[in-house]
Amino acid sequence: MFAAAALASGAVLSGSLPAAQGSAVSYRQTVQPFRLRASASCPEVIFLGARGSGETTAQFNAEGPNVAAISKAMHADLSARHISFASYGITDGYTADAVSDFLPTKAELEKLLSFHPWREFWPDYYDHQVEPFFKSIASGVRATESETKKWAATCPDSEIVLAGYSQGAMAVHEAEHDLRFASRSALGHVAATILLGDGDREPGTKAKLFGSASDNAQGILDYGESSGLVHGTRSDVPLPGSTAEICNADDIVCDFGQGWLDDFAAGVLLGGWKGGVAALTVAVKHAVKVHVSYVRDTAESVTWTDPALISAAKWAAGLVARNLRELPIGEPGVSR
Repeated sequence: MFAAAALASGAVLSGSLPAAQGSAVSYRQTVQPFRLRASASCPEVIFLGARGSGETTAQFNAEGPNVAAISKAMHADLSARHISFASYGITDGYTADAVSDFLPTKAELEKLLSFHPWREFWPDYYDHQVEPFFKSIASGVRATESETKKWAATCPDSEIVLAGYSQGAMAVHEAEHDLRFASRSALGHVAATILLGDGDREPGTKAKLFGSASDNAQGILDYGESSGLVHGTRSDVPLPGSTAEICNADDIVCDFGQGWLDDFAAGVLLGGWKGGVAALTVAVKHAVKVHVSYVRDTAESVTWTDPALISAAKWAAGLVARNLRELPIGEPGVSR
């Protein structure tokens, strides 16, 4: 965490949560003067970031390097507009298990050589690789909902931005769905959402798209639900007009689908079942590499950021700036 500092135009705030300003939460009914919205404890924009798979809370403001890169780009844009900004990592029990959970074990791969390969492979793979990852997502959903409601109550005149990478993106995606029904008032404070490597991405999503993946790219969880492999309710982002979906082609988490089966089938044709397993292993490793290549970082700083992240951050900053200058908070789902 950065040391606490006095709020200035465009300054980044961090530190402990300011004291709550009352239990009642109400919408703004009139537009407040642009520069009068900030206070010593509540900046105009509060950025809440859910770190990605395998990223720790020890560095990058507990956001992880990917979300921190988005936060940095957004802060730079808003600072140039003289808009105050604070960023916080979402923690509170969120475990952020590593995406390497999806790599099958040698024993699981050997089951693909059986007489009924998928029937033999999938149950163990799901129980030992997929299910722990889903439990980690659920912890992120709970933490995101809690943080959003907390900040909406504490700083009712601030605009909230939610961002997440990998399972952090899924946590944000699913938390917004829950808030739509459980706390519409809190969701009404969310001015923009940025999802990077979203496993809940639906083909043909109505969100604003960034990255090299096709419009029909599908998240791994959405694929599992549409295929009947996992139980769940498929749904596009609840706030498509203010949501950015960032995904590069072949990303294991946000562009998962038929290509893998094609690789497996081609491998079988060329080298039998062993050839199919070898081809599938290569495809998985490549897809994992794509997923973890949106930024390059050291232990202390991000040294390179995919241009798609920068573009999405600037797009979201524009939405927030427009809201601050022109619009009061409204009901979620209504143009703000």
